[in-house]
Amino acid sequence: MSLPYPPGRVSTPAPAESNGLGYAYYVTIILLLAYTLSFVDRQILGLLVQPIKKDLQLSDWVFSIVHGFAFAIFYTFVGIFLGRLADRWNRRNLIVIGMAIWVVATAAGGYVTGFVSLFVARMFVGVGEAALSPAAYSMLADYFPPERRARAMSIYTSGVYIGSATAFIVGGLVMKYNPVQLVSQFVRTIWLVRYSLITIVLMLALGTLTRYSGTDTTLGLAFANTGVFYPFFGTLMGWLGVALTGSDTASNVLFGGMQKVAAEQLGLSPNLMGAANSSGGVMGKMIDAQSIVVASTATRWFNHEGDILRYVFFHSVALACLMGIFVTLQAYVWPFRLMVN
Repeated sequence: MSLPYPPGRVSTPAPAESNGLGYAYYVTIILLLAYTLSFVDRQILGLLVQPIKKDLQLSDWVFSIVHGFAFAIFYTFVGIFLGRLADRWNRRNLIVIGMAIWVVATAAGGYVTGFVSLFVARMFVGVGEAALSPAAYSMLADYFPPERRARAMSIYTSGVYIGSATAFIVGGLVMKYNPVQLVSQFVRTIWLVRYSLITIVLMLALGTLTRYSGTDTTLGLAFANTGVFYPFFGTLMGWLGVALTGSDTASNVLFGGMQKVAAEQLGLSPNLMGAANSSGGVMGKMIDAQSIVVASTATRWFNHEGDILRYVFFHSVALACLMGIFVTLQAYVWPFRLMVN
């Protein structure tokens, strides 16, 4: 397997064909552990909101700045430059240095004395963690042939869920919960959301049924009759899917196949319409039942779910239409088409 850069430009291990898939999966597991650790460090602060606010005398607004903004802004923008560095430098060393930075920064968070020092600690956590994924994805692409990369990538990205679960367990222990209490609370939570879990399973089953029964193809051919207006209406279909199901994932399962068929019939990019389904769905998220209930609970405005829905419904429709117009521009109008091609 040839590398996408001249030999010697980056010091990397040999590709998977030379060393075998065993070593490639070994590297994948190491990267998985690193990604898991990054999410433990990233999420643990969110479980200690009240003790930290009380100890450092921070308001909700100030804590949101150090918890979210300080991390996210540096994680996002520094990640772009570190991705470029991963193309030119030793990726293993880049990951090691990044891990050292975020581990030290996370530990330093235990010794902060106020807003500024906590902001700086969270900033360096974001900088350190931004080094991991660009280098990791590049390494996995080198170690695995195309037909095996999806599995390797899925193993690596499972660190998100493993790390989050680990953070919750560790956070519970830090908050003086014993293992029996943690297991008991987990079982109670599963029982509390049992109907939601059943609904998710049934939604995925319905999506599978529509795909194999040919319903996706039938709907796709029908919607193709909208012609040049399809990018607009396809986006609104994603909006409707999330508004009804409450889940962007469920909307993609239900309508993803339809979007692909209709796009191919009209000579549009299936990737564009798949993304439009998700983007339109985001605008529908603000009016789905779950979001309305969460909003009423978070603001302690109980029994006013209907009022909240009336307030945000117009905004949801307007934003979905704006997204539909933007997708239409991406489908037909230069220079917006450059974003797709």
